[in-house]
Amino acid sequence: MVQFNPPSLRFKFIYLTKNSYEGIAVSSVFKDSVANSELKYVMHDNVPLYLIDKYSNFLPFSHGYRDGRNLNDGTLQDDIIFSVKGDDAGLLHFSNMLFFVDMYHPEHTSMLFLSGKHAIPSVKTRLNIFLRHCASIVSNHKKNCSSVFLFTPPEQQILFYLLLGKTIKEIADKMNVSDKAIYKGRHAMVQKLLFQRNSSLYERIKRKSTERHSEYRCYEHTFFQP
Repeated sequence: MVQFNPPSLRFKFIYLTKNSYEGIAVSSVFKDSVANSELKYVMHDNVPLYLIDKYSNFLPFSHGYRDGRNLNDGTLQDDIIFSVKGDDAGLLHFSNMLFFVDMYHPEHTSMLFLSGKHAIPSVKTRLNIFLRHCASIVSNHKKNCSSVFLFTPPEQQILFYLLLGKTIKEIADKMNVSDKAIYKGRHAMVQKLLFQRNSSLYERIKRKSTERHSEYRCYEHTFFQP
């Protein structure tokens, strides 16, 4: 039976990369991973994946764009690049990103940073963890979601204005918040990207997920004892 409002209209996967070969490779791994995922089970539908090569092509799905699409602020930049201090000193490009978009609830939109340097087994591991997070969003199991993947509406807005070339002061004025709030939001985004780049994050999430599942099975066994 054809669904009147299928999940495929509400939820989208969008992969942002400037390397078309990597986009094709990730698309192939994604297709295999999602076919055997919990997300496929809870959605009962195919999940579309779109490949894009510019962040500006993500804007129609972005909360920031919906807030600012009527602004005539000039030319959009092609890239968003963060400077990173400390042990990870250098430049962090906002690319090689897999977005999971909830068209109804922008606060559910999530992102996975693949960084373009991982072997296929590593990509599969990261995808499986991320797809489990996405399944928790679709099924509204908030306890099983991972905040490190969430791409919040304020973060989307900040990136939108960075794409317009706005300064921190100008962004703060646009969003009617303090400069400190913008610095804090930008820092939170960078930290998420750095955390996602670290393989230990996925092992930790996987371990916690297994523990939660074991606790549930133990509770279920005790509750249903005759």
